[in-house]
Amino acid sequence: MVYLENAADMLTTILNNQIIMLTSIGELDKALKEVMVLTQNRLIIWQLNTPKLQNFV
Repeated sequence: MVYLENAADMLTTILNNQIIMLTSIGELDKALKEVMVLTQNRLIIWQLNTPKLQNFV
């Protein structure tokens, strides 16, 4: 199991645990879908937290 280190990681922790449980019972297709959801969520969070580059002329 993956443990929560801080409140901001709650969704990631839940999805990680879901992936581990699905994999352990052989539900590999469902686990892969969860991996894709987790990856999309991390990308969205990264995009929101990355400062926009300004055009320098």
